[in-house]
Amino acid sequence: FRVDVRANGVKAAEGLIAGSPVLSTNETNIEITGPKSVVETIGSVSAEVDVNATLRSSTSYTSKLEILKTSGEPLTSEEMATLTLPFTEVNVTIPINRSKTVPINVNFSNQPAYYQQNALPYTSSISEINLIGTTEVMDTLDSIELDPIDFLELSPDHNVFQFNLQLPSGVRSVDDISQVTVTVDTSGIASKTLDVSIFQAVNMPAGKTVSVVTSRKSVVVVGPSDVISNLEAEDVYLEYDLSNAANSTGEMVIDATLRSDQYDTIWSYGKVDIQIRLS
Repeated sequence: FRVDVRANGVKAAEGLIAGSPVLSTNETNIEITGPKSVVETIGSVSAEVDVNATLRSSTSYTSKLEILKTSGEPLTSEEMATLTLPFTEVNVTIPINRSKTVPINVNFSNQPAYYQQNALPYTSSISEINLIGTTEVMDTLDSIELDPIDFLELSPDHNVFQFNLQLPSGVRSVDDISQVTVTVDTSGIASKTLDVSIFQAVNMPAGKTVSVVTSRKSVVVVGPSDVISNLEAEDVYLEYDLSNAANSTGEMVIDATLRSDQYDTIWSYGKVDIQIRLS
């Protein structure tokens, strides 16, 4: 049987919103066993709390179950004595909510040094969102952070990103917004493919020797149009980090990052890896 719940006399303090009463997850339904002749007469199982108070935060109450027949009459004490119930009381919570409008922040990862201080312009389908949730959560919620836009996935032809909103537990969008679309402004951005043949290791483990098996790597380089138009393969190199290779030997494939000592506004489109040999 489903357990229905009611709360009487609930008021929320000014600026707050009282939500519908809720039961603990394991108390929303109840399995009642007993003589068929008695069980078949049951019409409803409910819990009712008399609050009669103004609440400032979510509050819980204990309520005894009330079992009524289909006729609306309560079961007699004799009939109740024939039944077996896993519980006779439930925990009823009155959620006290607050609504709040917070900004949606767009983030980036793997951006070149220049763009860490000078973000590429972008537009977002929504820049802020009206949320409702329990006061305990909303009081500490100042923004919604989107997953970072990875520069390795950003190019002039791939500049639109869609995100599913990840809201804290107990919080929902007043307007039922669940997705955000971010368009990065790539006007003035171009790309070209270069065959990179310069490789540089960092964090070389003591006592290790490394050689690069890959002779050259085709890389799609992205950046400002004026930089890309004059960029040559010798202007860039692939840097690979050996900080986790202290106990490794032999050939392995390792991630590499596009670098340039001359330009801090370029990046590679797509993940780059190379093959090395450690001894």
